[in-house]
Amino acid sequence: MSKKILIVDDEDEFGSTLAERLLIRDYDAKAVYDVEKAMIEIRQSPPDIVLLDLRMPGGFGMSTIKAIKEISPKTKILMITGHGSQQNVKDALENGAEGFMIKPINIEELLDKIETLYNQSQAINP
Repeated sequence: MSKKILIVDDEDEFGSTLAERLLIRDYDAKAVYDVEKAMIEIRQSPPDIVLLDLRMPGGFGMSTIKAIKEISPKTKILMITGHGSQQNVKDALENGAEGFMIKPINIEELLDKIETLYNQSQAINP
């Protein structure tokens, strides 16, 4: 069974490139570019993991974390941003994100985090 990942980022090139890089590694990855589309996707087919940008049109990442968790409590959230501070990291984790990465992203580090989050979710929700 393929691991389902939803990338939510307003940078089209970043989102589409990351989705392609994950697809070639056998992940079921899809990118959307605004919060409204992300919520529709999550309601229709909850992903295992959401890679969520901190600053998005239609929603700030912290409030989006809570909305995702209300719709799909089992979905793991990894915040990804180019605008990170220690306070952002703290806020994201307190609001329900399971991890935080700063752009530019190292693909191998990202893959390690994805696998860790996926394994945690399987241990809790087999």
